Amino acid sequence: MRIGISGTPGTGKTSISKGLSAILKIPHVDVSKSAIEMDWTTEYDNAKETSVIDLDRARQELSGMDDVIIDVHYAELFDCDLIFIIRCSPDELYRRLSARGYGREKVRENVLSEILDTCLINAIETMGSGRVFEIVSGDMEENIDLIVDIVRNGGQGREVGSRSSVHYLTPENLELLDRI
Repeated sequence: MRIGISGTPGTGKTSISKGLSAILKIPHVDVSKSAIEMDWTTEYDNAKETSVIDLDRARQELSGMDDVIIDVHYAELFDCDLIFIIRCSPDELYRRLSARGYGREKVRENVLSEILDTCLINAIETMGSGRVFEIVSGDMEENIDLIVDIVRNGGQGREVGSRSSVHYLTPENLELLDRI
């Protein structure tokens, strides 16, 4: 099974992916890290403080893997059976990204992305709601157990289309954005 773990940078994708890999006994590929290590990049975007990944090359490199956890900001662009969008409250995301030393504009852009559900919307528009699942960052072990349960049960009844999602577009979060 090809499992996509997606979300705004700083939400906990890589930690969850590593935990899932250990339990499910399938490889975890951190696409951002692999892109740099394996030279799947085309350039460095100074304004966004990030490397630009050659998506065709990255997809080609992962295409032969039937069982894999694909850890990437935009998992819907890869051939995944299920995608889990890891969510995080904007104030916690702000703290995490600031602690990583990200510049003001990069922090602001990512917090805004989380407030506007960008990763979730992109995944649903590409994959449909039946294969997309929203996981709210919190207790790591509980989240990993929840994802394992969803994977083992084929996702029935837990997809985004059958339950409420979190809503971070609030006056408080917009005030946070104004302060960044």
